[in-house]
Amino acid sequence: MDKTTFPAVVVDSEKKIFRFNRHFLEMTGQTQATLSKRPSLEFIDQCRYKDSSQSTSAQGLARNPLYRIENLNGDTFFFRVHEVPFDEGDNPLTLVLFHDETEKAVLRDENQHMARLASVGELVSSVIHEIGNCTAIISGCAELMAMNTQLDERTHEEAGRIKSESDRISEVIKSFLGFARKGEKDLETMSLEQLVINALELKKYSLRRKSIVYHINLDVSDDSQLSIIGNRTLLMQVLVNLIDNSEEALATCEKKEIKINLERVGPNASIEVVDSGPGISNQVRDKIFESFYTTKKAGVGTGLGLSISRRIVNDHQGDLVLKDTSKDEGAAFLITLPLADVEAVSPPAQREGTA
Repeated sequence: MDKTTFPAVVVDSEKKIFRFNRHFLEMTGQTQATLSKRPSLEFIDQCRYKDSSQSTSAQGLARNPLYRIENLNGDTFFFRVHEVPFDEGDNPLTLVLFHDETEKAVLRDENQHMARLASVGELVSSVIHEIGNCTAIISGCAELMAMNTQLDERTHEEAGRIKSESDRISEVIKSFLGFARKGEKDLETMSLEQLVINALELKKYSLRRKSIVYHINLDVSDDSQLSIIGNRTLLMQVLVNLIDNSEEALATCEKKEIKINLERVGPNASIEVVDSGPGISNQVRDKIFESFYTTKKAGVGTGLGLSISRRIVNDHQGDLVLKDTSKDEGAAFLITLPLADVEAVSPPAQREGTA
């Protein structure tokens, strides 16, 4: 929509639309034909938006409140209304101007949401750290039990199992804290397969709880290894976000499966994340990488995950795209990243898990 001209209408005393400009049609997604069937501004009273930043009068009423409208095309706008009364002959009319504040409203909401997420992240990190301390004590006690020669063989085995599982919890905690830590500019050479394994380790419990099966398919030539150079924390963020999206897509599906295919394509490594979900409709395919766009319910998700993920991959001289799939194939996201100049041998392999 053109930002230089306000959407505007002229209404009569009964709020019936008398005249309008094309910018009003663009904002509401209407045409002259659809508008003629419902020529009033009653929609304004139905789309009042709670704006914590707006000022109030002495009576506690909001001055010039912020409104939210989802138009007929599915686009969302935030706006304030300015009314200018005037007379046209004996007919009292009102010029209604709509001031678009979509960008300001979305950014303000997003900043508040991110601040809440940051607070939750700090709290969770401290709790996880304390759990790590407890796990270290459990592991130590289990190790002492295993060293006690006066205990029977079965108790020794159980002590060994306790220590093994405690150590696994410690690895999960380490992975989580490494992921939660602020990303740094440092780059390192890393195994792409190990990066994927670490990302799945973070999601393992959630996937298992939802009976989601995952596969890692590794397919490389004998004279190469899928190694890349990048920021481990940021690339983990991308992978976890894609796995999160697949997990949510599979919530109501009978078949719950995520495949992560790794292969070499010329000078690049490719990571394909495919799920058995319902896929992504053609109506939203072109919008999913836009900042703040989300198909989730209000209050769920920020609409930034895919946008930030693509930016991170682009910063690593790679790309993140949504592949074309048939209706029954689910969603497939493809990441391409430049390979590191490392010569090694890595035979094809497949790792599976019932998460």
